[in-house]
Amino acid sequence: MLGISGLAIGFAFKDIFQNFLAGIILLITRPFELGDQIAAGGFEGTVEAIETRATTIRTYDGRRVVIPNSTLFTEPLSVNTAFGQLQSEYEIHVKADQDLDQARNRLRDAISAVAEVLRDPPGARVARSKPRDGGALTKNRSESRGGSLGAPGSPPAAFD
Repeated sequence: MLGISGLAIGFAFKDIFQNFLAGIILLITRPFELGDQIAAGGFEGTVEAIETRATTIRTYDGRRVVIPNSTLFTEPLSVNTAFGQLQSEYEIHVKADQDLDQARNRLRDAISAVAEVLRDPPGARVARSKPRDGGALTKNRSESRGGSLGAPGSPPAAFD
């Protein structure tokens, strides 16, 4: 009877011990810090707290997500702000009857107005293509300092 109880308790505490050990290792190795933008466990956001059991992030849409440290330790982890600059790419669909050159110029001007977009290499590179549905597709690629433009995949705030 004692052996079965011990086995049950062992299974019950397995996740707790696994998260605790992963938390200690994360606190020692420091693959990311408070304020870094990370993607892990299907979530992406800014690190708000690193504790022994879990790490808390604020997603780009304002949710608070608690990710178990064992997830951060055993699954792929992307630290978006690990280096000094971050490259972003956006697809913007333009109606077929709109002037594509005018849309490209507005987009390039809006991106150039964002202080965080690097000037060297040139920050705004805009390409275009013609999708099957007849509309135009404008693709923008820009590089910025440390991902401070906001959520990856969302258009720059200066372009409306």
